[in-house]
Amino acid sequence: MNRDELVFIVYSRICCHLCEIMLTELSLWQQEYKFRIESVDIDSDREIQKKYAARIPLLVAEDVEICEYHFDKAAFLAFIDPPAVSDS
Repeated sequence: MNRDELVFIVYSRICCHLCEIMLTELSLWQQEYKFRIESVDIDSDREIQKKYAARIPLLVAEDVEICEYHFDKAAFLAFIDPPAVSDS
């Protein structure tokens, strides 16, 4: 995976404390793994709001929902740096 092109999307809303925490915790990994972060305000689009309102913050990359409500370090690492599969 070319991590320079990898984008993590955090579905959030303004004045959401949990969203701010998730964005901060995610950003701590940017230096090591070289990815981009986009924050999408669900209140800016009615369809997105209907889909995600009860699940924010929600972390998504490459159409994979990684974690919601709180940053899940284990789920993030499993996505960005999956364990090698042995051929044995």
